[in-house]
Amino acid sequence: MLCGFAGGFRRSELAGIKISDLNFSASGVVVTVRRSKTDQERVVARAGMKVNAICGHSLRAGCVTQAAMNGVREFVIMRQTGHRTEATLRRYIRTGEIFRENAAARLGI
Repeated sequence: MLCGFAGGFRRSELAGIKISDLNFSASGVVVTVRRSKTDQERVVARAGMKVNAICGHSLRAGCVTQAAMNGVREFVIMRQTGHRTEATLRRYIRTGEIFRENAAARLGI
């Protein structure tokens, strides 16, 4: 239950977690969610299309993620990438900040 609360997982995501999906480090635990309601890959596969591990936005997302991890302010990143809104920019930030800025870290548990 605590894992589900701290991770903010859906019931189906929590039920699908196996011990092998847990990656422990000195900073915390990363949980790999194998299947989610919002998986864009699973939709592509069902449509009969090829699913690739790297997409066209991987380099862009990598740039945005690393810049965010290094403390670059959002408006500076947006000036570089041409994003018009913070909301769109934030979709490109990957798990690079998973332990630096984490909601579960401030739950007091």
